[in-house]
Amino acid sequence: MDKPEKNWMNKWGILLWGILHVAIIALGLNASPWKIDSNLFSVLPPSQVSAGLGDADAELSRRTMGQMTVLVGHTDFEKAKAAADEFDRALRGNGQLEKVSYLVSDSSMDEARAFAREYRYALQSEAFMDRVRQGGGAFLKQNALEKIYGGFSMASLENLDEDPFLLSAQAFEDVLGNLSFMSKNVELRDERLVLRDSLRTYVMWSASLVPGASTFGGDGSALQAMEQKISELKGLDSALVVATTGVPFHSYESSSRAQLEVAVISGVSIVLLLLLILSTYRSAVPLALTLFSIGVAIVSALSVSWTLFGSIHIFTFVFGTSVIGVSIDYAIHFFTGWKIREERLDGGGVRGLIFKGLALGFMTTELSYLALTFAPFPLLRQMAVFSMAGLASSFLTITLLFAALPAAKTRAPAGFALGAVSRVLDGYGTILAGLKMKRWASLAVVAVIVVGVAVGVYRVQWGTDLKSLYTMSPERLVQEKLAMELLDFGSSGSYFLVKGSSVQEVLEREHAFCKRLERERTDGVLQNYLAISRFIPPRSVQQGNFEILSRAMDSVSVAEMHRELGLRSDSAFRASMGQGLKVLEPEGRFPANFEKLLNSLWIGRIGDSYYSAVMPLHVQDAAKLSGLAGDGIYFMDKVNQINENLTRLSLTALALVGMAFVLVLVVLLLIYGFAGASSIMRIPVCASCLAVALFGYLDIPFNFFATVGIILTLGIGIDYSLFFKEGRGSPLTVLAIALSALTTILSFGSLSFSGFSPVSTFGLSVFLGILFNFILSPFAGSRGK
Repeated sequence: MDKPEKNWMNKWGILLWGILHVAIIALGLNASPWKIDSNLFSVLPPSQVSAGLGDADAELSRRTMGQMTVLVGHTDFEKAKAAADEFDRALRGNGQLEKVSYLVSDSSMDEARAFAREYRYALQSEAFMDRVRQGGGAFLKQNALEKIYGGFSMASLENLDEDPFLLSAQAFEDVLGNLSFMSKNVELRDERLVLRDSLRTYVMWSASLVPGASTFGGDGSALQAMEQKISELKGLDSALVVATTGVPFHSYESSSRAQLEVAVISGVSIVLLLLLILSTYRSAVPLALTLFSIGVAIVSALSVSWTLFGSIHIFTFVFGTSVIGVSIDYAIHFFTGWKIREERLDGGGVRGLIFKGLALGFMTTELSYLALTFAPFPLLRQMAVFSMAGLASSFLTITLLFAALPAAKTRAPAGFALGAVSRVLDGYGTILAGLKMKRWASLAVVAVIVVGVAVGVYRVQWGTDLKSLYTMSPERLVQEKLAMELLDFGSSGSYFLVKGSSVQEVLEREHAFCKRLERERTDGVLQNYLAISRFIPPRSVQQGNFEILSRAMDSVSVAEMHRELGLRSDSAFRASMGQGLKVLEPEGRFPANFEKLLNSLWIGRIGDSYYSAVMPLHVQDAAKLSGLAGDGIYFMDKVNQINENLTRLSLTALALVGMAFVLVLVVLLLIYGFAGASSIMRIPVCASCLAVALFGYLDIPFNFFATVGIILTLGIGIDYSLFFKEGRGSPLTVLAIALSALTTILSFGSLSFSGFSPVSTFGLSVFLGILFNFILSPFAGSRGK
């Protein structure tokens, strides 16, 4: 090919590269605003239950995941109150917060009393109605007189003419009076909800994040403002104790820790990588161009991901470090031929030498990622797309842009490195020769390795334990323990979903189920439970209560009751009774405190059905809960279900990658034949088995994130075998493979030091897999003469 024709091809290659990348970046810019998802629980796969139940479960999670509680404590209540007031003023106008609950003012109490008065017949508790059934009108009269003349009664006497038996006050006390508390330890003091332990009084403040609000550390979020205000308040008074609880605080902490760790770990590994490249090529040009290739690949990956998904999860960035590792690999293979090779070649000449291995390696890695896009897990698909886009950009940069480089002016003096590689290859040659001469020795070594791997794999702890994936910091753990002890909600993490074809069917079904829970409560299975039917009974129960109360009131002289209370007429009462029952529905309008509870219990319509949630509290025998499910009642054990889903997803992902490897094998069979294809494919497979076995020997659970690491091992590791095969084991090729392996080992090995368990497990899995791939890669082909 003459020079003008080569220049023409180079120009077209540069133009094509530019058009593609400008188009990709333009798509990304058009997808702004760019969002980063730092929600810790977004890492988890969706529920595998039926579509309707899954949607109901997801809706309930969406409502409750954003809830937060802050407890401000001090030995002096006035100081605790002042600090809580200051905290509330600082956060009250934050646009990322909703349903802020702090002061229980007179207006809110009046709102609750008015609501109780309007629905006084519907809101009576079952315990009160049992006493009415037994005592009739005489009990109603006596109960009302005790509320009126009792020394500790808080009953309002404003509507006695309409409600002489004080059913409004009874409804308020039985139901609404404790709605805000949700805990027996909470009391009302100076219009604030407070809790106490032996040392301090704590003032409670609560709120929820608006949907879509960021929990990303250090980005000006509401959580950052809360943490800063808490630090400021504690700095002003060292005796102040603040405890925070809620999922957003955990997400904020994990993302903040991840930011710091990624900054430190990435900084150290990048410096080491730069020093390695600089010392090898003795020139800033390969270093600068390698960084350029990585930067363009990452920008391309981000643009494609944001365009397709609208947001990127922070864990995608961790998984996406494979883009950096493989981009460096491609650049190293190019610059080793361009800068170290004795025969000086321009970029096009180097591309001609490495293109087959590069193209096959790119294809096999992309196929591995492509298989993951079929996994039933949005995050895994996002990570795969991110990596595919980044690797495609890197491949195009090497083959289109760098191919236009002229020949290097000087050759790097890499004699020491090449000499070391030659000695290693000679050692491999001796081992291989010895194994060929002594078949019994070869079989013995293989048998020992197989048995060792089998034992290690047998020892592996398969499956994912959600509790092991996140470890709270000591400070966070102390706060959580304090908050849980004070609030004493007693939530077990598992609950029931109640399904029905209508609102009333759900309430009827739940009401019947609650009677069963009452029996289990008597037997000690649980201490309490929350259910919407305890506050809003089915219409049939409300109507029955109304009729029972009407008969009870008719059995006593209402006129005499009015005269005893000093009222002139019972006409207002008669007019009220004449209007009949005003039915209370769960989808009506409620006081703010009541609505907050309803939001956690009444899910409403999902598709063609309606759903509610029943929350067992202080469960003593968790094993018996699942057996309580029945017709329209579904037991939801989130932790175990997520663990099972992650384990199932791991197997699905491995199966998909296995299918991709079958396709790769077919391609390699056409190019290299059976012997050549099997020698290439066996290396990443054996390396993966060795990595899994080592997890068993180290007693490290092999969870979903370790599985993702093995998938990368299969995708990236095959490149080493391909390059070794294509280079026929030449020292120059092995030097490039060694540098590639070192850069990848540094990138992923550093992640194993992360304090975030999913990241460290992922990093360790890739580190071991790539290390074994590099060690075994010479067995993919014989050394060239």
